[in-house]
Amino acid sequence: MSHTKQINYFKDGEILEEYIAPPSFFFEVLINNHFKIENFKESRCIEDCKKIDINYYNRFHEIPQFMAFLVKK
Repeated sequence: MSHTKQINYFKDGEILEEYIAPPSFFFEVLINNHFKIENFKESRCIEDCKKIDINYYNRFHEIPQFMAFLVKK
């Protein structure tokens, strides 16, 4: 299963590493490394977004831009 790693460097010296992949990639990595997934959330556009940018809303109201896992080892 493939993924893309993107590294962002900020002026204050902070580094943000992002991994772009389908949710199944992250579930597999966590499970294979013996983590217990306790919760999973994905971002959704809120209805107010329609008023600001309908094109953005139409593109992302069903396709999450971010995911968050609560895991325990």
